[in-house]
Amino acid sequence: MLKPHSPFYWLQTLEYVTMRTMRLKKVRMRMKRRKQKMRKNQKMRRNQKKCQKMRKMKKKKRMKRPWILVSYGPGS
Repeated sequence: MLKPHSPFYWLQTLEYVTMRTMRLKKVRMRMKRRKQKMRKNQKMRRNQKKCQKMRKMKKKKRMKRPWILVSYGPGS
């Protein structure tokens, strides 16, 4: 370890500080990205659930009115 009176001591500490800040920055960025990903996944899941629910409801409605003919897809 260098002594405080040596000229390289301060340089070393500065380097160390910058390294540490960079590392922290990287970690923070990673966390941010992870959070974003989680939020996106949650949003997609919720949307999927909603779509499923809607489909179920529509199906129920169709079951209640069998006289309405339902066609699926193009040209059917």
